[in-house]
Amino acid sequence: QASTFEGIIVTDLMGLIVEINQAGIKLFHGLIHVKSARIFSLIDFSDSYKKHLLPKDRTRGKSLDLFPLLLKRISEKKQSIQLITKTCSSKQPHKPLSCSLNTIHDEDKSPIGAVLVVSDISDRIQYEQGIKETISRLHSVLNHSPTPTGITRHPGNQFVYVNQSWINQSGYERQDILGHTPNSLEQWDNEQVSQSIQSTLEAFGVFDNWPVQFKHASGKSMRCLLSASDYTFNEDRYTIYQWSDQTQNQELRLRLEESNRRFEQIADNIPEIFWIFEPSKGSFTYISPAFETLTGVKRSEIYENLSNLLPLIHPNEQTIVEQALKDIEEGKTTTIQYRIKNRNHGWSWIADKSFPIKGQKGHSIGSAGVATDITSQLQAEESQSLALATMDAMDALVFIFSGNPAKVSYANQRALNFLNISLTELGGSTMANCLEQICMAPSPGLINPSPNEHTISHYRTKLRGSDSKVISVDIG
Repeated sequence: QASTFEGIIVTDLMGLIVEINQAGIKLFHGLIHVKSARIFSLIDFSDSYKKHLLPKDRTRGKSLDLFPLLLKRISEKKQSIQLITKTCSSKQPHKPLSCSLNTIHDEDKSPIGAVLVVSDISDRIQYEQGIKETISRLHSVLNHSPTPTGITRHPGNQFVYVNQSWINQSGYERQDILGHTPNSLEQWDNEQVSQSIQSTLEAFGVFDNWPVQFKHASGKSMRCLLSASDYTFNEDRYTIYQWSDQTQNQELRLRLEESNRRFEQIADNIPEIFWIFEPSKGSFTYISPAFETLTGVKRSEIYENLSNLLPLIHPNEQTIVEQALKDIEEGKTTTIQYRIKNRNHGWSWIADKSFPIKGQKGHSIGSAGVATDITSQLQAEESQSLALATMDAMDALVFIFSGNPAKVSYANQRALNFLNISLTELGGSTMANCLEQICMAPSPGLINPSPNEHTISHYRTKLRGSDSKVISVDIG
């Protein structure tokens, strides 16, 4: 009567209930008046009859006949039976039951009744069903995971589970793996690596991203990162293994390193300053060595703090550079000129052009640019402009011939006014054609100078102007 969780029922040989505790009454409450009930009207014994009775006895269809036979069989076997069954009510939903059935004997060891220990296992079945569903979902998740995953059980460390990714990437069939150990399959580098894996798991229970050589079913080795973790379930110890194939990543890394090496060889040996700016970091991620050659400032100072760049810019152009940096962050193309302080404490003119770098989705992920020192070019242009201005102010008629054959590339304003012709009309004429047009009595040696003759030191002739006025001139 003290048992509160299990119903304890005593019956006679024919199944009539003799005693029942309060837990039993509660278990069968509302089904029937238990004091006048037979046990087989409360509990379904049909499966027990099929399992424990002889075939010839099963033909007796009534439980009143079958129950005594069942007790006789239990007595003969000298052991109780355990069964999972259910209630027999037609009025209420069936309850799943766990039942232990044993016999009571008289002095002659003949069965005279039975003792049943019965419990409602509805919650347990619901819990087990929930566990099954959880395991099923977990199995589905693991099986669809892109990461190869395998589980081994100890002792023995045999595989009890591998997911589909393990099968696909290792080349093995599932039946070739299950029941075998990683060592027997020689899946890691060698015996020493396997021992290191086991000793680490025994000491720490986990490790992450160990670089190992994984043996493919074809025999080839794959570079992998291996992780493993021990866990215990129902006093059984398991190990979960996961690995990722890094073979292709390794090849890509080597190709990337080679590409970067070639890029740096080119960028480090050109006189222009090549740079890369990443808006997400708000800084330059690469500046070629030509920057240090020009300015004498360490590139690391600009990498560490972008504001170190502005003091190098001439005050008159700092606003231009600041605006260009904002445009670069917005992924725009920029073209600017500015002065920067050089290592000699002077100012060098820079022509700087940038263009956005697009990612896979077409979004700007940065900008690259080329900065060229154009100081000498501007000085040459200034000198040329000064020389041309000087020639335009001269009273002499000045023509400049260049190239081979020599063609008119310049005539000063005095000459163009005298001939009443534009430089466009005159330009492109060879020296010979030009002199044929403007000289009255040209010398064959002058009109057709020898190929090696680049300078005519002095020659006197006559020129006819647009008004047919003829003047004597010295050609030098």
